[in-house]
Amino acid sequence: MPQSASKALSLNVAAVAPLAVSSGALPDAVEFQPYSQQLQASGGTAPFNWSISAGALLAGITLSAQGLLAGTPTVGGAFNFTVQVTDSGA
Repeated sequence: MPQSASKALSLNVAAVAPLAVSSGALPDAVEFQPYSQQLQASGGTAPFNWSISAGALLAGITLSAQGLLAGTPTVGGAFNFTVQVTDSGA
């Protein structure tokens, strides 16, 4: 004779932590010297897309969509900009 059994179960699903830029202060660059700094994000759902949301990067430096700030600065000075990271929302 066939048998069967059942049991009630529960599953808790933790929410994804809120997305945040977790990079600290950027190390200084030196004019005409190669520079490379990977920005970091925490929380959210990878993959991430990075962009500049305010200000502008200095000449010779670019920000990739993957968060790599790199290039060779061609001018000295202090440059202020704001980065934005967006997650995949999956």
